[in-house]
Amino acid sequence: MVTYSGVIPAPTLQVAPCGLLSVASVTYNSSHEWLRGFHQETNAAVNLNLLTIDNSEPSNSAMSTVADGTKSFYSVTPFIIEVEAMSTGFDLQASNPLDGSLFDQISAASQKAAERELWEGIAARDVTPVGTGYLREEDGADILTSSGETAARALALLEQNISTSPTGARGVIHATRDVVSALGDRVKYISSPTDSAEAYAMTRLGTLIVVGSGYTGNGPINAAGAASSATNKWMYATGFVDVVFGEIEVTNRDNTDGFDPTINDSVMQAMRPAAASFDPSIWSTAQVTLG
Repeated sequence: MVTYSGVIPAPTLQVAPCGLLSVASVTYNSSHEWLRGFHQETNAAVNLNLLTIDNSEPSNSAMSTVADGTKSFYSVTPFIIEVEAMSTGFDLQASNPLDGSLFDQISAASQKAAERELWEGIAARDVTPVGTGYLREEDGADILTSSGETAARALALLEQNISTSPTGARGVIHATRDVVSALGDRVKYISSPTDSAEAYAMTRLGTLIVVGSGYTGNGPINAAGAASSATNKWMYATGFVDVVFGEIEVTNRDNTDGFDPTINDSVMQAMRPAAASFDPSIWSTAQVTLG
């Protein structure tokens, strides 16, 4: 009996449904103007008042008041997504990692990488001056809980807080997969007949949910109980989310460029610049205890 020992192609990589890219406004920008940072405009930072028909101000006329010094834009810190693929000396005889697989890998992984940076600000916290605009930012989100709540109760608090935004506009919920799973039928899954990446999730009230594979569940930096665990997680509510991706570039264009003869392997790298941000006119968080 002959045993086949050849190599067949890997299964196609698919972007996880209901992730960041299913909700965000995604832009592909090949210019270099935005790579050192830019400002994102917001039209949600307004004062909202009720007046009588003769233009007088009754008592309690202010529905929303934007804090003094609030800007009509917020800063965004770009970052780099890198993917490394390793091939053995044997692999080099049969295939070239540049046949498209490296591009497929970074394209599929870009969502998870952008989710991690949006939640943790790993790159933003390591630049000078320190970047802003990630979910965990210290003194950023309004903390709505004094201790862990059920996932359902935490969601209810975030939903209500969204209504207190200056314009009362639609918000976005950010949560890890285990928290969303615990919400049960409070979450609606909207499938796409053609592309799993276009499927999305929303609450029963129509608030979009980012179910991030790259999300950690950690709470605000220096907040009590901020560290996530199997039973302790945090959810966030924000305004709408924007993601910018730059062009994919391969750092070594030939197998031999990354070849290390000491281990008989070739390491190929692909990179792309990116930025992920959210409108902070809605920005709150709630601690969740999972049973």
